[in-house]
Amino acid sequence: MSRPRARGARTPIVLGFLELVFLTALGWWPEAGVPFPRLALLAGAFAVYCGAARAAFDGRADTPLIWGFAFLFRVVLLPCVPFLSDDIYRYLWDGHVQLAGISPYLHPPDAPELESIRTAWHARINNPSISTIYPPFAQMVFAAGALAGGSMLALKVLWTLADLAACLLLAKVAHRTGRSVPGTLVLFAWSPLLVVETAWSGHFESLGVLLLVAVVFLALPARGTGSTDDSPDTPGIDPVAGSSGAGFAPRPLAPWAMGAVLALAALAKFAPIVALPALTRRYGVRLAAACAIVLVLFHLPYAEAGSALWAGLATYAEHWRAYEGAFAVIEAVLPGPRASRYLSGVLVLAVVAWATFRNFNAERALFWILGAGLLLSPTFHPWYALWILPFAALRRNRAWILLSGLAFVTYWGLGPYLETGEWPRPLWTVLLLWPPFYALLLWDARLPSEALQAADPQAPVA
Repeated sequence: MSRPRARGARTPIVLGFLELVFLTALGWWPEAGVPFPRLALLAGAFAVYCGAARAAFDGRADTPLIWGFAFLFRVVLLPCVPFLSDDIYRYLWDGHVQLAGISPYLHPPDAPELESIRTAWHARINNPSISTIYPPFAQMVFAAGALAGGSMLALKVLWTLADLAACLLLAKVAHRTGRSVPGTLVLFAWSPLLVVETAWSGHFESLGVLLLVAVVFLALPARGTGSTDDSPDTPGIDPVAGSSGAGFAPRPLAPWAMGAVLALAALAKFAPIVALPALTRRYGVRLAAACAIVLVLFHLPYAEAGSALWAGLATYAEHWRAYEGAFAVIEAVLPGPRASRYLSGVLVLAVVAWATFRNFNAERALFWILGAGLLLSPTFHPWYALWILPFAALRRNRAWILLSGLAFVTYWGLGPYLETGEWPRPLWTVLLLWPPFYALLLWDARLPSEALQAADPQAPVA
């Protein structure tokens, strides 16, 4: 009886080593270009990852094994210089400017006022004529990185530590809410998108993701009363304690902590702030009060910049676009430089209003609101999908997991861009990115929620 189990237990080990090979080749093969063979390596890593997730949900992967490979995936890419993105040079620059006693909001990197402090890698900073778009908490972290030596590796190690902390907290949320811990961990910690964009490219999304997972964790009531926070309106049974009467009691300070943590997430990147109305409805005005206090306190050190605080962000909001999803349909219906952006914003606010009216809990509200924001945004970069990834892993949402793999197709034009300065976007890349995602989203939504839960008791109702 033990032999089939032993053979099955070897599957995640083999798949883990295969993913490690693909990721190692990505970072350490100097001749590997884009689109080939790097996109093929990414596709291979994602295919292996999907197989590993299935094995984990089938009970064939032990948690220590999952953690061991998750650690190796990151360690092997940390020393590699980013190739797919140059955003990390902007982070380094913003920290460097602050170390010189200058607000990063006052001048763009190419400003003559900053010529005397230019670095050897100054030419690698993207959009040097535009001042920074990153909010105050992100700037404080960049400044801390500069104080710690201002190296690329130091920042990547910091983002990776935040990434691993998010993995740990997500595992705790999965355990407390009755999901498969190994399955959730593989879907998140083994995600090629998360590993590549954090440990290799050095995007700091992992910091904001950690804070949002912390919001969900803080929303879980403490043991004691027999109520859970896993449905909008009705109490349930503690999935860990069972039905013996050992349930949950609300945490008295949780709304204050949730508000403060949500504010920090918004001060890393502004998008999470749109969930404030829904979370305030669910958890009370103390959450909103804490959020407002933290927002004000973190803006004070940069108040001298005045309206320049928002100059870079305004330019981004008005002009940026890349691989837009549903926004392209909106623009086709309502052409114009601003009308389509206004309408997409209104639609996101409609989702916020719906989540608020339905009194969604923290996990559900963040899943719906962030998902709507991604789909309706005029700009989609692969690392943007990291914001929805922990919720897709918790909910075992196949469409969003698929999108985290398809997102790599947006790098198709990187090779020509490095040679010509122009980023081509063939129609087939758009068709490969969005239609499969929407098709799977609609396919999984065709069944009533009761039927979905009957098929998979661990899958929460959307």
